[in-house]
Amino acid sequence: MKKNHLGVWTLLLALPLIGASNVPTEQPLRVTPLVVEKVITITNSQVDPAQLTIDRGDVVVWTFNDQPGTVVFTPGSYTSRPIPPGGRWSLYFVEPGTYEYRVFLKGNRISFIGQTVLAGRIMVR
Repeated sequence: MKKNHLGVWTLLLALPLIGASNVPTEQPLRVTPLVVEKVITITNSQVDPAQLTIDRGDVVVWTFNDQPGTVVFTPGSYTSRPIPPGGRWSLYFVEPGTYEYRVFLKGNRISFIGQTVLAGRIMVR
């Protein structure tokens, strides 16, 4: 029994010596963002910016500051839920191209009467 304990202790003492050459040196941590967010703000019935160029893999976030609205892409491929004032909605873009969208203020896309409709464009490179 004592030989087994002695062998274990010898192994435990030798392990740091065996791996000593492979010990990594301390390096500063580098953090690379995986997703880039671009923000489009809806304030005072204005889209800012109305045209936005992004890279593939970026996320576009629409922020509605003072009134509710809905974002609708033409020809209707994506539609947001009704977004309340102070609310946000985002979409992740993976395919290059030009994407046209409309912002319907007042949040109800079914009835266009009395709504303000704004236009925007996103170009993905």
